[in-house]
Amino acid sequence: MYQGHKLLIANRGEIAVRILRTAKELGLPTVTIYTPSDSLSPHVTLADEAGEAQWYLSSAMILYVCQMKGVTLLHPGYGFSSENAEFAAQVVEAGIIWLGPRPETIKAMGLKHTARSIARQAGLELVPGSEGLVHDVEQASLLSQAVGFPIMLKATAGGGGMGMVVCHSESELRREFGSIRQRAKTLFNDDGVFLERFFPSARHIEVQVSMRLGDLWKGLGDVVHMGERECSIQRRHQKIIEETPSPFLISRPEFRNSMCLSAVKLCRSINYASAGTVDFYFLEMNTRIQVEHPITEQIYPGLDISDSLAMQQKTYDLLRQHGAEMGHVHSIEGRIYAENPIEDFLPSPGILTYVNLHSGDYDWLRIETWISTGLNITPFFDPLLAKLIVSGTTREEAIGRFLVALDECQILGPPNNVEYLKSITADSTFRSGRATTSFLSQFPFVPNAITVLSAGIDATVQDLPGRTVGLGVPRSGPMDSLAFRVCNKLVGNREAVEALEIIVVHGVYFAVKFWVSAVVAITGIDVLVTVDGRIVDAWARIVIPSGAILRLEAKSDSSGCRSYLAVRGGFPGIPAYLGSKSTSMGFGGYKSLRAQDQLSLADVPPRAVPRYPSHWEIHVLPGPQDDDEFVTAKGIAKFYSSAWRISSSSNRMGIRLESLDDQPIQWARKSGGQGGSHPSNILDNGYSPGSININGDTPVILTCEGPDMGGYLCFVLWKLGQLSPGSTVSFRRINWDVALQLHRQLEGLPSNGPNVSPLELPIDTGVDKTTPKPTVLHHITQSGGGARPTVLLRRVLQRMIPNSSLLHRIVQSGDNARPAVVFRQAGDSAILVEFGPMNLDFAIRVRLHVFEKEIRRMEIRGSKNISACVRSLLYQYDPLIISQAEALVALQRAERLIPTSVIDLKLPGRRFTFPIVLDDSWSRNALERYMQTTRKTAVYLPSNIEYLAKNNGLRGGSKEALDKLIGTDWVGHLAIRSQRG
Repeated sequence: MYQGHKLLIANRGEIAVRILRTAKELGLPTVTIYTPSDSLSPHVTLADEAGEAQWYLSSAMILYVCQMKGVTLLHPGYGFSSENAEFAAQVVEAGIIWLGPRPETIKAMGLKHTARSIARQAGLELVPGSEGLVHDVEQASLLSQAVGFPIMLKATAGGGGMGMVVCHSESELRREFGSIRQRAKTLFNDDGVFLERFFPSARHIEVQVSMRLGDLWKGLGDVVHMGERECSIQRRHQKIIEETPSPFLISRPEFRNSMCLSAVKLCRSINYASAGTVDFYFLEMNTRIQVEHPITEQIYPGLDISDSLAMQQKTYDLLRQHGAEMGHVHSIEGRIYAENPIEDFLPSPGILTYVNLHSGDYDWLRIETWISTGLNITPFFDPLLAKLIVSGTTREEAIGRFLVALDECQILGPPNNVEYLKSITADSTFRSGRATTSFLSQFPFVPNAITVLSAGIDATVQDLPGRTVGLGVPRSGPMDSLAFRVCNKLVGNREAVEALEIIVVHGVYFAVKFWVSAVVAITGIDVLVTVDGRIVDAWARIVIPSGAILRLEAKSDSSGCRSYLAVRGGFPGIPAYLGSKSTSMGFGGYKSLRAQDQLSLADVPPRAVPRYPSHWEIHVLPGPQDDDEFVTAKGIAKFYSSAWRISSSSNRMGIRLESLDDQPIQWARKSGGQGGSHPSNILDNGYSPGSININGDTPVILTCEGPDMGGYLCFVLWKLGQLSPGSTVSFRRINWDVALQLHRQLEGLPSNGPNVSPLELPIDTGVDKTTPKPTVLHHITQSGGGARPTVLLRRVLQRMIPNSSLLHRIVQSGDNARPAVVFRQAGDSAILVEFGPMNLDFAIRVRLHVFEKEIRRMEIRGSKNISACVRSLLYQYDPLIISQAEALVALQRAERLIPTSVIDLKLPGRRFTFPIVLDDSWSRNALERYMQTTRKTAVYLPSNIEYLAKNNGLRGGSKEALDKLIGTDWVGHLAIRSQRG
């Protein structure tokens, strides 16, 4: 029947996906339209073709897409232009078949005030109201006095409850009249309104009608009905639960029969030729497919209303009988919206962080949706996410199945109405079938959640250990893991459970409303904590009563930076992303909290509460480049003897350190060689969490959101969570054994060494307080076949000198067949392994690849992540499972397994083609935002392209930089695209 046709769907969301599915089943080629904000939506990707229409009400653009794509059929769906008679006429005039009523029918019945007149002429009983449109507020006032308050102002065009407002008095009428006309103009491109008497407690019942098969497009056939649907469960005149048959009419079959025959009579009077519904007592006729049409299809097995091909009434009756035999007697639909019921159903745009609509395979469940994990719900359209449709042999069974479906439905991210639907379904008024259209106006709903009233300077969700996937993904997690762990312990959670990390300053507070009672704790810096204005203690368990507001305010005399809020049970509505619930800066996960965000929901002795001073002394382990090969011995000594100021440009990505005497780092090198012209540059390096990365002459502590690899040299520290702008910090080195003792005590494990407080490290526990001494290293000379193990674990331990990062060096073999290898300490849980000189060399990279494979093959216990760069590899391990010395021995064993020659090795490879864009509007905008929010001056500002050229001694600026980049041997067969904004 559809051979040679092509269908355009002038809609979006679930209805577009629904029609696409039917078209695919019919073998009908499809075209969809989209707006710029909707270009990646499923209805675009699922269609055979798509065209941009700027907006969904743009008739000219839609017809242009039809012309360009060779469209022969157009389905409007519901909403948008589905009841726009002028658009339907334009479609027909363009020679395209309009899959809906004739334009004159839409004009007559789509405008509700004319539909009332037609219904009156057909003998239907009407709700009292105006005879036609109401043109001004004075006319509306006179009519309201005649009809009697309350009245409802209705947009004559459109539908879906979005063009209606109830007025209980003349003052409300005068206040709302202008705004409802403007809203109607915006939504439906028609500002006409009329009024009706409003009955607060009524039933909303509609009858599904259609045209007989074979006569649909000609409009010559008879009208049939498919029974009624009840849609009384409404919020703000918008249906959210529909069912068929109507619970009100189940015991009133004569009433049902009269209503259905009246609907058929009306449609016959206008030669109606499409699918549609008639609402009783006559309110309106919807000349389109309805949102709730699936429940009718469920009890009429085989029916597809979106196909718009109706059959004889007897055939429908037989389908209904067949549905009853299959157990499809009663059907219920629930609409899931991205909206917040406790905020007057305010739309909730945002990214859906996890979507799983059902876990079982049920023959009684049908789901109509367009969403998936990661989809961004924009604020520009109706926030309908999905429809859950269930059926059962009785209404009671259907209700029970509906609750099962809602329980299994998981849509995490912005607030939605799933819990609201569950509360409605469990209510005795609904279950007994006594709910009317006013039911929800007084319906009590209390979410099991908190609402953010003020997010302070910053508020994020964090957990332990954060993301440990590596591959360049920041670890995230709490900046002050000690306060975080204690906070969770206080409320009875596991230490790793997600909690909130909060920053408040004077005048910018943090506040949340608890809709239900909860057990919480506050740790971190000393802040003023109040519950409904009553001061309570931090670092203690707090019981919050339902409806109370918890508030955190900064104190004028407190130091530190971050506070933590843990709630018993955590935040189950936040999904894990890459293994963690932690907020990440730009790498996914749950977003930073804002006002109006909603999150679905062992006493510590005083001596264990840490002090947060204004000057910090942080104990560190020497990092990979904490060595006079990179910084002079005097420079290293000065670094550790100096105090550094915390810059206001610090954040979770990095804490910038400012020199108090403005003296630069004392470099031991003139340049970084092939790593770059500045002595801070190195060719490559994996970064351990907490590394002090020296970029130019600016030390930056790489924190939870920092990179895990790069090209600047690093020192490494142990703890940094509460460094605040303006405070100062100095660094004191400890050895690995002391670091392990501290680690074990923070984990609540017994220490194998002296009892060292994790909060106050005594100065007599192995801290090196002297000027660094020359390091004596044990060397192994390699021969062509590799040396036998000559380093015992005991000797390895003896070489762990506190003031050195060098753990072991293997010198280059005499025949140069095997390069030198250096093993460097990279914090308390990582070792950096470097191969050969700091040059780009494919042979070295191949050796590194084999080295990585051997490490993975060995399955070393305690291994966590491996970050392989060009000539170095960062091996990360769990120091509570394997010691540094044992890890070092295992890495040496893996290195000996590398063949002397790698020339004949065959390795799998992949080819990547990337565009190269050195300068464009997006990059410049990003730099501008960076300069406004992070720092105004740096060597790479205001143009990182000029910095790239200058850093490499290129006098030709960005053009020469591009030419050099294209011409290098390391860039092969790239698609070059030079774009200027």
